[in-house]
Amino acid sequence: MRLSTIFFFFFFPFLTFSQESLEPLRINPQLVRESKAITRSIDALFVYAMDTIHLPIKDDFSRDRFKKYTAKPTDSNVYDSLFYAIYNGGIQEVDTAAFMLDTTYHYQYTPTSTPDSFQIDTFPLPSLGTRTICDLSSYPVTCTTVSVWPPYNTDDTIGTPANPDNIYGVFPPDAEQDSAQVYFVRATDTLSFWQDNYVYLNNDYAINPPTIGVVTFDGLNENGYPYDFSSAFSYGKADYLTSKPIFLDTKPNGFPYTLSDSIYLSFYYQPQGLGNEPEPEDSLVLQFYSPNDDEWLSVWKVDGRQLDTNFSQVMVKITDVRFLEAGFKFRFLNYASLSGSFDHWNLDYVFLGSSRFSSDTVRDDVAFQLPSHTLLKNYTAMPWKHFKWETSSAMKDSIFVFQRNNNAAGRLVGSNKMEIFYQSTLQQTIVNTNTPSITGFTNFATEYKLPVGYFYDTMVNDTNASFLVEVTHNTTPDFTRTNDTLRFVQEFSDYYSYDDGTAEAAYGVQGLGGLNSKIASRFSLVQGDTIKSVFIHFTPSAYNMSSTTFTITLWNESGGKPGSVLYQKVSLDVPRYNLGVNGFYEYPLDSNHYLPAGNYFLGISQTTPDRINIGFDKNLNNLENTYYNSNGIWQKSGFEGTLMIRPSFVYQRDYSVGVSTKFIQPKVIIYPNPAQSHISIELSSETEIKQIEVIDLTGKLVISTTFVSSLDVSFLNKGMYVMRVTDEKDRQIITRFVKN
Repeated sequence: MRLSTIFFFFFFPFLTFSQESLEPLRINPQLVRESKAITRSIDALFVYAMDTIHLPIKDDFSRDRFKKYTAKPTDSNVYDSLFYAIYNGGIQEVDTAAFMLDTTYHYQYTPTSTPDSFQIDTFPLPSLGTRTICDLSSYPVTCTTVSVWPPYNTDDTIGTPANPDNIYGVFPPDAEQDSAQVYFVRATDTLSFWQDNYVYLNNDYAINPPTIGVVTFDGLNENGYPYDFSSAFSYGKADYLTSKPIFLDTKPNGFPYTLSDSIYLSFYYQPQGLGNEPEPEDSLVLQFYSPNDDEWLSVWKVDGRQLDTNFSQVMVKITDVRFLEAGFKFRFLNYASLSGSFDHWNLDYVFLGSSRFSSDTVRDDVAFQLPSHTLLKNYTAMPWKHFKWETSSAMKDSIFVFQRNNNAAGRLVGSNKMEIFYQSTLQQTIVNTNTPSITGFTNFATEYKLPVGYFYDTMVNDTNASFLVEVTHNTTPDFTRTNDTLRFVQEFSDYYSYDDGTAEAAYGVQGLGGLNSKIASRFSLVQGDTIKSVFIHFTPSAYNMSSTTFTITLWNESGGKPGSVLYQKVSLDVPRYNLGVNGFYEYPLDSNHYLPAGNYFLGISQTTPDRINIGFDKNLNNLENTYYNSNGIWQKSGFEGTLMIRPSFVYQRDYSVGVSTKFIQPKVIIYPNPAQSHISIELSSETEIKQIEVIDLTGKLVISTTFVSSLDVSFLNKGMYVMRVTDEKDRQIITRFVKN
């Protein structure tokens, strides 16, 4: 992105209606995690082996196929080695060893005939021989054998009884004994395709993708922060998506690959999507790696352009024998502004295989295309006790799930089924018995009608609950099965939400004429209850307003808009960026406030005209419930999407994550819960675990593994997760845990 254009984005929002605006995000709360401290020693370093994989490689990004770098010393595939800084003849020196790498000296003072006068002679101290000195600041460890000297100088006065009179240590010595324990991780993860984690795997930024799930390139690193904080005008290489090494020398059957094997790499891409438009100076690049030359070569490039609501497919043939080697790799990278979530590219459906042709652009695949989030009529989440008041009246009559036939020919789509689980119990199965014939290259929707009067089982728990909803279909044959299942988690705790938990933009309002702006979101109560707090997802965008104050304010409804103030918090608050669960920070009221049944607006009243940016979900549209006031008059928002404000009501929190003991099946016990790095899994004596799956609250499958006694969850973002365990008899146990 050129400098003038970056200036435009930072000082003029990329979408503006009146005085409200949407801007690019400054950070990505879904990725944000603590950065590792930079150390000067390799002590406690983990060195990961990288396996080489065979063709074909097919990834539609409906699952996480990224290599994880979260090993622990106690893992079964980890072993360690101890390196020392100083060796003597191949044996490590004593712990107190220290040396100089250049000559040290003895100073001799000889009295002369003149009183208090000395002749000073300097003699080099003898070398202590040779030692092998190793650099423990980086890996691989490099060592050099050199001559060494004592780490001190001496002096002596002729005629005195002591010899030497003094020893002067040299600090610091050039070399002193140290050690570093390095852990080596064997490559046991055979299901991953990608060796880095810079891009953003998501269901949120794409428009009309071929399959559910894409990876998004922008200006944020793997930890969700800008690559360069120092300047709004920084520009350069941003995200990488790099394959694991690939065997392109020999096939699995031992025969060599040749150019006549017609190896093609295909993929789909889309500029912008629901993000920020890449400028003509920005680009998305594909490169191939030649192992023998140790060189990356660019083989395809596309410059920034305006939004295309459809994905474009690219076919790239391998035509150079330099790439037909073991260790071949390919990678995508983007050139972008490095100061925030700018210049978006979405990538989908990467396929590298042999015996392909330039016309091989059709995938025999019917896939889910977009996520679903709720069976509730008005919300994505609501307080459990409020749902109990409404039950069936809070439910939708039906939902539509969105799919695509990626084949050129028509396909019969059958076995359309939706299942609803609580814990290990199947609560409801809803079947669409139609087996429609869907024409080629068509987006379509399948309706699931809920039974008349159906509602989530309110007897499962007193205080909170979550239900796993799975939708499946089947076509045969099918190119990729992983995109034939759609999942989401319906959460009931203490808050209302309209959003899906992820922000694609930042919403803010500029006050006019010195007036301070106000932002509000509507919610409804069918019975009276006590509000205690509000969860708000603030995002800094290009502006960091972390010291700008506001007050939490509650309005009644008047004429469909915010009316008179019912409550205003006495103490002032400021935006809290990247705190709480998924970026939502809880702002408690000064005191709990009772509200009778009715419609209300909850939001912020700013104390300055400055814009404060709140997270904005562009996937779900609640335009009718978002209002702003920049000039003394309330107006409905002009942006389709959802403001990320969640009112929270008093209830008895169940810190055991809502698991009622009378419903727990004693097959699996997990602890600790909440967890930070690992979860231990205990088995009862009469069963064995076959598979463990962990699903986040957006329905994304984040872990899928066979049985392990200790499950690594350190790489997960903070929040609540569903764990589904399948035993050897194919019985399923579903429970939940919290990642802190």
